[in-house]
Amino acid sequence: MNNFGPVQERHAARVLAVNVSGRLLLFKGGDPTGSSRLWFTPGGEVAPGETDAEAARRELMEETGLLVDGIGPVVARGRVVFPMSGVVAFDQTQVLLLRPGHPRRRRLVRGR
Repeated sequence: MNNFGPVQERHAARVLAVNVSGRLLLFKGGDPTGSSRLWFTPGGEVAPGETDAEAARRELMEETGLLVDGIGPVVARGRVVFPMSGVVAFDQTQVLLLRPGHPRRRRLVRGR
């Protein structure tokens, strides 16, 4: 326990999605129970049995509607700590690169 709440340790994968102009996809959001706003890349917790690349691909689809054929390579590893739903998330994070032409975009799912 700390001043912010209990700690939840997770294994996470995030995506550095860079377009042809070199722009990086970022979301602005935060903990719904708090007031801080953060910029962050698509990604989240790696489910049991998933690889980092599978989790990054799934999270990208869930958060953006973008379905890609593949993803990678891992370009960074580290620890990320942030408030989330009344706990402190302590993520062991793998960051995977997604750039134009690798991998090929398959389709965009509408309605997100």
